[in-house]
Amino acid sequence: MPIYKLLQEIFPRSSELYERVAANREQWTKVSHKFTIRGLPSNNSLDFLDEEYELMQAQGAFRDDGHRMNGCLDDECNKTDE
Repeated sequence: MPIYKLLQEIFPRSSELYERVAANREQWTKVSHKFTIRGLPSNNSLDFLDEEYELMQAQGAFRDDGHRMNGCLDDECNKTDE
């Protein structure tokens, strides 16, 4: 993480990269905790994470997040060059 923080300080436009990496690290930390508690499934599959994600999505857990799948955070990504 320190290298991404340094990049953010040197190149302010790379702040989204740092934010994404930090969010990704947070998610993997949560998953790591689940692996510690449960252990890996017998078939070493990560499919149970998809099931949990779909359940959270159905409950509306991601509606307020504002992130888009393609990584664009603002409306400028949807504009075409004129």
